[in-house]
Amino acid sequence: MLDLEYDSIQDQLFVLSPTGVTTFSVEEFLKNQKPFPFNVLVSELIIYNQQRPFSAEKITLSSDTESIIIKFSAGFGNQKNQITSWYRINGGYWIKAENSRELSFIQPPFGEFNVQLKLLDEINQIESATKEVKIEIEKPFYLQTWLVVTALIVSIGLLVWLVILI
Repeated sequence: MLDLEYDSIQDQLFVLSPTGVTTFSVEEFLKNQKPFPFNVLVSELIIYNQQRPFSAEKITLSSDTESIIIKFSAGFGNQKNQITSWYRINGGYWIKAENSRELSFIQPPFGEFNVQLKLLDEINQIESATKEVKIEIEKPFYLQTWLVVTALIVSIGLLVWLVILI
């Protein structure tokens, strides 16, 4: 069993345990205390105005996706006003997220995107670990490889048929 005692004159904290007594200088303890690290958590993924669970390594969406909203938060309750949100896409420059903890992509083009998120504690200059969200938007129907190849074969077949007819 532990017992705590504080001596305000010496500014010492005493921890009494069955194995002995340990003392701490409160001033030294507070001076050397480091902020607790935090992580980025993806809290919501909203597609077509519907919430979708975020669990996959890669999210694959159809080409007619109108909007993607990624909501994220700090995994530790630091003061919200001192933490800024940052993101980058496909390894580009880090951009400060103006809308705090929410990223919106309206009518995203087809292709693969690697969205990286991080938080920065402005006061203590501590950066969170980076969280990655991989998104793939499929090609539209008219750009699918099988459709282009089929159209090419049909066009060549029609051209050969017309040449034979003439």
